[in-house]
Amino acid sequence: MTDDKDWLESVFRRKAYEETPLRVLEAEGGAAVGKNENYLSNLTKMKVTVLLGSGKTKKRTVMIKNRHTGAFMKNFTSKLGVFMREITMYRDILPRMADLMEECGDTDEPMWAKCYDVRLYDRLVLEDLTASGYKMGNKTDELSLESCLLVVKNLAKFHGLSHVLLKRSEIPLEIFRYNVWKNLEEGYNAQNMSSYTKLLRAIGTWGDDWEDVRQRFEKAMPTLTERMMQAMEPVPDDFVVLNHGDCWTNNLMFRHAPDSECPVSMRFVDFQLCFTGPPSYDLEYLLVSTVRPEFYTKNWDLIVRTYCDALKSTMLKLNYEGPVPDFDAMKQLMKRTHIYYLFNAIGITPVVMGKSEDIPDIEEALMKEHEARLRGEEGNTWNLFDDLKGPAKMVVQFALRDAVDNGLI
Repeated sequence: MTDDKDWLESVFRRKAYEETPLRVLEAEGGAAVGKNENYLSNLTKMKVTVLLGSGKTKKRTVMIKNRHTGAFMKNFTSKLGVFMREITMYRDILPRMADLMEECGDTDEPMWAKCYDVRLYDRLVLEDLTASGYKMGNKTDELSLESCLLVVKNLAKFHGLSHVLLKRSEIPLEIFRYNVWKNLEEGYNAQNMSSYTKLLRAIGTWGDDWEDVRQRFEKAMPTLTERMMQAMEPVPDDFVVLNHGDCWTNNLMFRHAPDSECPVSMRFVDFQLCFTGPPSYDLEYLLVSTVRPEFYTKNWDLIVRTYCDALKSTMLKLNYEGPVPDFDAMKQLMKRTHIYYLFNAIGITPVVMGKSEDIPDIEEALMKEHEARLRGEEGNTWNLFDDLKGPAKMVVQFALRDAVDNGLI
């Protein structure tokens, strides 16, 4: 028996050495996504040829995520602390989630890419998910119902794992206690007020039927950002989770069955905006950024029920004995925090549902907007409302009407 053990040990060591990359022979890279497809970092796809211990060569691809090099965006993302969050996620939190899955006998694949290395605090080297058959959707198309339900099932699992880690004090609150926008303080409100003013002007061009909405929105503008920030704060007895924080099409990758549009697996990417708070944030963000109003209205109950069922299943697997929100509780929570939908409809849908060629260069546009505010002027470089169209316009208009119906404005 001892001989077998020693022999197997030598087999595994030899096998590991044969498959270990010893040297990079060639490397070439280019932008992994198009312009205006990734906003808070630069993403490069590297194709490398490596020499293995066996003497063979093998081609591999990796994704390298770097901080912006432009002065304004570099300073902006540093203030937000997005790389600190994402590196902590890949280095510490996601491995703990994987351990927790193993602990409870969950043999499902992880919901994220492998992380090969990090550099504090400006670089990550990540698995290229496209090599395993994962694809990103088209941001101007809405998710299919099958894809949406798969995402909410995985969100529920991600939330459930994070809730247990929070209970164990294994998620550092000094990093994840608040959302990143809290770091901008007054500047964030000024930035949003500029957007609200531009939207208000656009509403005024939509016809007489919109005058009541325009007046209501104008009254709501001064406190809208503050109300949103308050809604992101958990209250006593909330089921607090680590939100992904940025669940839109470009941060969701799917693998489909052969010759089928049916998704069989998905991965979350981009963990730069994670924060602790009510789980309703990720659900509202997903629904406002990836589906149209008709889909939202028709499938809301099914989506939320699917989330709740998956959350309950996850917590049972984790042997969690505390209260878990059911459909009625989640419905009440989403009503309490429904301002998420309106706020993100205004803040993100013109970007995440718009055609990339219609969106100005983010570095130049935000810098000019910032400079205009410092002069006490209204900048007009980052103005996505004057020419609002297509799915983005549909969602913004629906969100405004919905906000009136729900007494939010």
